[in-house]
Amino acid sequence: MHHKTFIHRPYPTMKKSPEALRSTKLYRTTRTITHIMDRWMLDPLLGVVPMLDTTIGIAMTGIHLHFAVKHLGSWRLALAVLYNFLLDTTVGIIPLLGDVLDIFSRSYIRSQRLIDGYIDGNSDIIKKINTQSRTLILLSVLFLLLTISLIFLTATLLTKIF
Repeated sequence: MHHKTFIHRPYPTMKKSPEALRSTKLYRTTRTITHIMDRWMLDPLLGVVPMLDTTIGIAMTGIHLHFAVKHLGSWRLALAVLYNFLLDTTVGIIPLLGDVLDIFSRSYIRSQRLIDGYIDGNSDIIKKINTQSRTLILLSVLFLLLTISLIFLTATLLTKIF
């Protein structure tokens, strides 16, 4: 009789064991990005050049998002990583102060902790992922409603003027 070896998977969406996930090239790439962008302070340095940090940030965060969806199968985790990126980008928009605050923001470290906590099945991290993903969805809906309201208001004002 052939017995399968039990592999601990905190979530059924994870296709591999935590050890196998951590040994993937994509996971190691997320760790390297986190190290370079936040520990070596490349992210705040790039903030000095307008739009450069955002452009590179989108590409680097995209790798974290890809890992969250492809290897972990978690859209909630992907939304939480996106939440961290958008929060960091929003803070970075503030002239001068944003560059200083970007030093302390460390969105890549926060996102990497979410990825690691998800892989480990850490219940506190899972709660944080759920909260951040819900917050991003709620803010997106509010932004959409605000945009629709502004379009409607603008159209109404233009019809009154003309």
